[in-house]
Amino acid sequence: MTTSTITRRDFLVGASDKALQPLKAACIPDTPAPNPSLAEHAAQRLQFGAAPGDVVRIAALGFDAFVDEQLAPASIDDAACQAMIDSKGFVTFGESWAQLYDRRNHATYAEAIRPLSEVSHATWIRMIHSRRQLQERVVNFWHDHFSVQGSQFIVRSMFTKWDETIRAHALGNFRAMLEAVAKHPVMLYYLDNYLNTRNGPNENWAREMFELHTMGDINYRPGINPTVTCDSTVDADGDGIRDFYYDNDVYEAARAFTGWTYEQASDSPSRGQYKYVDGSHDHFNKFVMCRYFEANLGPEEDAKSVLDILAFHPGTARHLAFKLCRRFVSDNPPDELVIAVADEFRRLKDSPNQIRETLRFLLKRQEFRDARSTKMKRPLEWTVSAMRVLGIPYVISANFSIEWVFNDMGQPLFGWRPPDGPPDVAEYWASSNGMLRRWNFVYTTVSGWWSNQGFNYSTTGIMPDEIRTPAEVADFWAARLIARGISGPTREGLIQFVAEGRDPDTPLAQSEIEEKVAYLAALCTMTPEFMRM
Repeated sequence: MTTSTITRRDFLVGASDKALQPLKAACIPDTPAPNPSLAEHAAQRLQFGAAPGDVVRIAALGFDAFVDEQLAPASIDDAACQAMIDSKGFVTFGESWAQLYDRRNHATYAEAIRPLSEVSHATWIRMIHSRRQLQERVVNFWHDHFSVQGSQFIVRSMFTKWDETIRAHALGNFRAMLEAVAKHPVMLYYLDNYLNTRNGPNENWAREMFELHTMGDINYRPGINPTVTCDSTVDADGDGIRDFYYDNDVYEAARAFTGWTYEQASDSPSRGQYKYVDGSHDHFNKFVMCRYFEANLGPEEDAKSVLDILAFHPGTARHLAFKLCRRFVSDNPPDELVIAVADEFRRLKDSPNQIRETLRFLLKRQEFRDARSTKMKRPLEWTVSAMRVLGIPYVISANFSIEWVFNDMGQPLFGWRPPDGPPDVAEYWASSNGMLRRWNFVYTTVSGWWSNQGFNYSTTGIMPDEIRTPAEVADFWAARLIARGISGPTREGLIQFVAEGRDPDTPLAQSEIEEKVAYLAALCTMTPEFMRM
């Protein structure tokens, strides 16, 4: 066997092209990677990547048992991860609403933003180290769904309570979650509903509630509906609620949410908490989705009825089912699966564990089992999976922040500016610039740029001494880090990188191996097989 020289640049050019699969059929290798096992599939898709030993554990436990375990996170001993969080000396998780709210005007920016910073630190630690991996994936899904830009004024100071709310409802009931979100000062501020009064209506919250959080733009019809009654042309199931929404449904719903704000008085013990101001509420009658609301209803009654309409609407079930299927199955999930998941979601509408049981239904469908290597890891998923498999520690230091090397990839944690959340499709993230940003992250790390801060990767003592040839070295690291079989071209590229023009079956000197292995490990995270999940 002979080989030619290949540089890191040559390898990455090929890797970035292959990472665009399945977008570019022409890039599919002649000898493609074998399909991952179900355990390998679960380790990648239901976790933030496979840490060493995960695939073996999942295979021994069995897929169904693994799903059931992960959907009961409270039963999983996660004391080691919690101890890591506790050791960091975070202070804002124990602060009251008033204490957090008071941080908004703190003279020191670091203290004003400390709640956001501490939630970010704790989230990174959980994604990397928690044994409750599926819970972290679901929490991330809902943070994306109800996306807020964390650095905004009171958002940053109240962020511990926001994360607490998302976590409390992540596997619970969607209707309960929707109301908790609607009443949260973070969302009230971010989408301006705290300014929404009968004298100055503001539609921002109502519009995003319809378009992003519930029914989705697939159920939007532009224009103003001239009638307030429903017939079979707009209400196919005859439930008295229109099948889709118009702009005037948004306007009328915005009126229903007038008076929903938070306590802003600096001397109030409930400052920073949700507050309903009856004097700011529009008490006139309203028409939302063909439903008539009489004037002068009780406090919050019309707004809560709007939440009922939207949370229980079949359009909302379809929109949420599509997003769940897109996150956990494929960028373009089959319609039959989306419909089935939507039906299950609606069947469980009154269950306190609606989301958990809908996920169980989805993950045990054959479509999930068959959707192996169909998604590309977004920057966050790729970075965490690389850190988990390489054992790169999460570092909190005055002289280093992971954001310095991560945010350039374009998906800052809790930093997405518009309310739609980071895209969940490969075509947005699969670019040569995106691949370069990922390479810069892993290259600088294994090169030791941040080693004086403890953010580094060491290969010492991992590979057995008897592994000496380029082919053996490449095969060892690929098997350890990629957690699934690789294609012939990927294996050849890794071997060529190690061999550097030498015979791949001739043993290397120890110095030659040591010169290569850290960069080989980095290259393994840049392969199309590692990029996919």
